[in-house]
This record gives sequence, C-alpha cells and structure tokens, in this order.
Amino acid sequence: GQQIFFDSRTACVNCHAVAGHGKNVGPDLTTIGAQFGPDALIESILQPSKTIRDGYQQTLLELKDGESLSGAIRGESPENLILVDLEGRSQTVPKASVSTRTAMTISLMPEGLHSALTREEFSDLVAYVASLKTDPRRLEVKFPPEGFSALFNGRDLTGWKSSPHWTMKDGVLEHDGVSDHLWSTRELGDFELHLEWRWPGLPEFANHPVIDATGQVVAGKTRRVLEAGDSGVLFRGHYKAQANLFCYPVGSGEFWEYRESLTGAARRAVTPRLRADRPIGQWNEMRLKVVGSRVTVVVNGQTVIENANLPGLPARGPIGFQHEHGRIQFRNVAVKELP
Repeated sequence: GQQIFFDSRTACVNCHAVAGHGKNVGPDLTTIGAQFGPDALIESILQPSKTIRDGYQQTLLELKDGESLSGAIRGESPENLILVDLEGRSQTVPKASVSTRTAMTISLMPEGLHSALTREEFSDLVAYVASLKTDPRRLEVKFPPEGFSALFNGRDLTGWKSSPHWTMKDGVLEHDGVSDHLWSTRELGDFELHLEWRWPGLPEFANHPVIDATGQVVAGKTRRVLEAGDSGVLFRGHYKAQANLFCYPVGSGEFWEYRESLTGAARRAVTPRLRADRPIGQWNEMRLKVVGSRVTVVVNGQTVIENANLPGLPARGPIGFQHEHGRIQFRNVAVKELP
C-alpha cells in the first residue's frame, strides 16, 4: 500500500504528506487513520468532491489581464492572496489584479485516480492509509520491559564508544546516514535485547534480489520496493552476527553474512520466515534472544528467526548498531542478561 502511495500511477505523495514526506497541496495524512475509518477513506478516494475539508476547496481566480488561476487559498492579507496549485507551488496574487473570485465545488484531488489500480492494489492502498494513526516523529519513550535495563540514558552516549555520526536526544538515538558503527563498552554473554527502530528519511524505489524460503537468491529475479536504508544489530562483538534491519524483500532479522556461507537447513534457519516490517517511517519493534550460539528474532510480534545456530559466535562481546546507508532512529533499547 505504501508503494502505491508513492507510485507515479497515483502520485498521492505529490499532494499529501505523511510524517513530513510529500507535499501539502491536500490534507496531511500522518494520522488520517485515527480520524476516519476505512469506509470514509474509500469514499474520499472514489468521490473526492463529495466532502471537501476546510482550507482545501478549489478557487478560480479570473485576473484583469485575462489570465485564469486555480488552486487552494492558503493565506490572505488585505493586499494579497496566497494560492497553492495542484503541483504544490505557492503563488502570491495581488488582490488588485483579481477580477472575479469563485469558490468551486470540485476538489483539488482529481477523480478516477483508482482506475489505474487493480482491486488488490486499491485494497492495499486503503489499508496503508488506514494504518496511519500516530505521528512517528512524536516522542514516545517507554519504561523498559520487566526485568530489562535501559542501554541508553536518553541524553547522551555514556557507555558507548562515541561517534560523531550517532547522537542521542530526548530518548532517541539517531544516525546521520554518513558512516560508522556504534559499539557499547559493556560486554554480554547470553541476553535478550528489546529495541524499536524506524527509517526517518524519504523512501525511494529500488530493485533488490529476491531470496526464497530456503535462503537462496532467485537467479535473475529482483523486486521493486521502497527503501530508505540498511542497518543492523550486532552482538558479542562479532560483525558476522548481525540481525539486519532491512527494507529489502526478505525482511528484517535476516543474518546475511551467515546465510551466504551456510547451506541446507542451517541456511534456512537464518532466513526470515516472513517479512514482518511495518511501512517505512513507522516504528518497528524487535526482540533478539541469544543463548549460547543460538538466536531467536521476533519482529513486530512475529517470530522470523527461531533458534538458529550461528557457528563461531564468541561467548561474550559488546552490542553494536551497524550502519550501511540511510538515516535510522532507535528508541526504547533495553537488555536483560540471562543466567
């Protein structure tokens, strides 16, 4: 659904913004799913002119020189009008140049956008828009789960090997998308880690390899997906032990380095059973449990890796956050050491 929102066939992002990405020609949709149910959202797509929200009515301006302008009036002073057109361009129009001003009953959103979509694609688009219920940019720091202790103090990188590309502010750890991994000074053996992450950057379409259920790359096959970055959770100081945080089709939780070197059942075990990631920009939750050389990964409440063996995993070592590309944010990072 999110891919369709960004797709050129509908170009929803050219008029609407979600969490700061997109244009403000039409209403901001960051929390639209909390305001309207699926039926109302479907109606607004199929019949955009039936109910037009205040501030988004289309206005036709006839100018004294014979030119016509149309768009939404977004500001007005005694001397000027601020008009925003369908492309999101803002224009200051002197009132003295206006001959007539007519409020229209047609929405800025054109009808028939859904005609380019299949029934399944339309359902996916509605499901994505309906899922937009909270603003991921708002601070939401939770207490660590019972038995866990926070790995960050919420203010700075005390307890971590400092890097100019990682910052901690108001409980959110953020990487600027440039370089460097971040490692804890604390070492752990068996543990359970809880964390939340999201991609705050503008997603773009990219083609990535398709990996089947056995962990093999499907030769010559790629999938076009939205992507905003590539990161991972490192543990016991072993770079190969990296639970990937991906926008790729295979999904987060995959152990890429191990998957490429293992075979058979061992390779299947380090390949996610399903892709459990939420749409880009929204917060995801991961639980990572490591006992001996065995690891289990739960993403957004779904077990994607279960009791997989990681050969050569050291007995102890630090926790790390890997950076490949793109900006990433973490919050509510907590750990529980296991006996």
